[in-house]
Parts: sequence; structure tokens; C-alpha cells
Amino acid sequence: MAGETTALVGALRELLGNVYGMYFRAHSAHWNVEGPFFGPLHDFFGELYEAVFDSADLVAEIMRFHRYYAPNSIQAVTELSKIDATVFPNGDPKPLLADLLQANTVVLDSLRKVKDAAAAAGDTGTENKMQDLIFAHDKWAWKIRSHMKSFE
Repeated sequence: MAGETTALVGALRELLGNVYGMYFRAHSAHWNVEGPFFGPLHDFFGELYEAVFDSADLVAEIMRFHRYYAPNSIQAVTELSKIDATVFPNGDPKPLLADLLQANTVVLDSLRKVKDAAAAAGDTGTENKMQDLIFAHDKWAWKIRSHMKSFE
């Protein structure tokens, strides 16, 4: 079980980095969106970054449950992310939405890795929590794609 727990924690660390990467992208989109769809997109991006931020706490708590410390600096969290923190679209809604859809895809991949690692470690509680987050991020993907239709 020790090897499975180590793999699970590694997957959780990557997930935490990716969640923070997506959180920052959504919050930045909330701050920077421009144009005639500003109001609804500003609100949507706000809902998105709040939901994504809340999931970071769950991921860190699961790490602590397994007796591992969560990263304790922005640099450490950023280094774990596969979402490039240095590239950011301007305030144009279309690239902001496309960027968030890509970030969401990265988070979904990480969630599935954690779910599989939790199953291998016999941690059904974490497996169930990840399934809930997968459902939530699938829903975010649908909402992002729906907003993108305004710009086709």
C-alpha cells in the first residue's frame, strides 16, 4: 500500500498545481475580460475561479489525510502545474474562454489520474471525491463551450 499511497500523493500534488494554475487563469480572466459580453463573462469567470479555488482546499486536505504536507509557496505550487503561468491572452473573451477550456482539460486529466491512483490505493473516499470533481469540471467544460458559441 505504501507505493500506491506515494503514487496517489504524487498525483494529488500535480492536481493541486493544475487546480491553482486554472484558478489563476480564471481569476485573471475575471479581472481582464473586455467587450460587450463583459457583464455575463465577468460573473461567469468569478463563479469559475471560486469553484476551482474551493477544490484546492479539498486536494490539500486529502494530502494531509495521507500524512504528506501540501506545498507552502506559490513557487512550489506553480512548479507542479502543467498549465503555463507565463502565457495569458489579452482581454478578448474568445481567447480567454479557449485558454480556460484548455486549462480545464488539464485539470480533468489530473482528476482522472488521482481517481485511478486512489482506486489502486484502496482510498474509496478520495476516489468518490474525484468523481464528483470530474463531474463538476465536465460541467464547466460544457459552460465554457456554450459561452464560446457567442464568438463563432
